[in-house]
Amino acid sequence: MFGHAEFVKEYIRLSSISAYQLSQLNQDVYSPLHLASTNDHLEIVQFLLEFGKHKSALEELCMKKDRDGRTALHSAVVTGKISVIDLLFDHCPDAAKEVTIH
Repeated sequence: MFGHAEFVKEYIRLSSISAYQLSQLNQDVYSPLHLASTNDHLEIVQFLLEFGKHKSALEELCMKKDRDGRTALHSAVVTGKISVIDLLFDHCPDAAKEVTIH
């Protein structure tokens, strides 16, 4: 997912991946949304959020925690990805409840 937005979007479309599958964690315990958010891949974050536009799927994407107990919003805040933070706030307002100040 390292900046290849068109490839990622096409792969997801062609693979018939469900929104639920996109919320699953990899072997390093990160979801695709965590990886895209942490690495400031705004176009991929937008695509993932729109792909999971049904309320329950979007909640699953937004509230999934990584190995450190962070949501994608939390990871974006920690890494200072302002554009991603704005986008996640728009789509996942409840995720703000999970962000803590250390």
